[in-house]
Amino acid sequence: MIWLNSWTKLQRPLTLPSLLLKKNLLSIAYKNFIAGRRASLKRIRSIEKKETKKGNTDNVSFIKDHRVKIETEINNICDRIFNLIDSHLLPNASTDDSKVFYLKMKGDYHRYLFYSKTGAARVQAVKDTLEIYKSAQVIALNLPSTDIPRLGLALNLSLFYYETLMSTKVACLTAKEAYDAAITELHAVREESFDDTVLIMHLISDRVTWDGYGTERKLGQRDGKRQNLKIMDMVNQVEEQPLPPDS
Repeated sequence: MIWLNSWTKLQRPLTLPSLLLKKNLLSIAYKNFIAGRRASLKRIRSIEKKETKKGNTDNVSFIKDHRVKIETEINNICDRIFNLIDSHLLPNASTDDSKVFYLKMKGDYHRYLFYSKTGAARVQAVKDTLEIYKSAQVIALNLPSTDIPRLGLALNLSLFYYETLMSTKVACLTAKEAYDAAITELHAVREESFDDTVLIMHLISDRVTWDGYGTERKLGQRDGKRQNLKIMDMVNQVEEQPLPPDS
């Protein structure tokens, strides 16, 4: 974590390529720190569930202690990135591009917190995620529709709607809107950014076809009925869910 802490001590001005590189390195570094713990949490919850069903109370007690330790580590990592973003990165972000990048990153880690929380704290994590993503969306409107942070935000917001709020319809609409806007300006993308832009657009296009465009996923298992809830209604009815694949 020494390299991550040194980020806050940067004094000299950075050129645009250098700044972009450092932002990406920061994002990758923190993602690597948390990805392994998220995977471990997913595995240990699965084991805990199986051992509970078997009635192995001694094993369950040991597993629970380990699970709590992993959840605490995830919480601590998220707190570090929140502090770094709120205290250093956002206050010093001079461009809308950077602001969207950091707000998206902050929203991502609130989304990760959702899976290490329970009860009211879990619901609050969802509300915080949505609020931060929406704030980033407002700023992103000032950027070209092919801007990489803007596309990345749309990609992760659609993932949030799909996996956390369990709304395929809103996820698909979010992805489709971003894709349709970007495709009309693709010809204007600079050569050095073209490959990355196309890659994100391809990932976004995959979201449009989730379970068939325009359909709505079931929320939980409530009577097996389809739900047609407004976004904040879904936030207030968040239930325990398994960890999704890392993203």
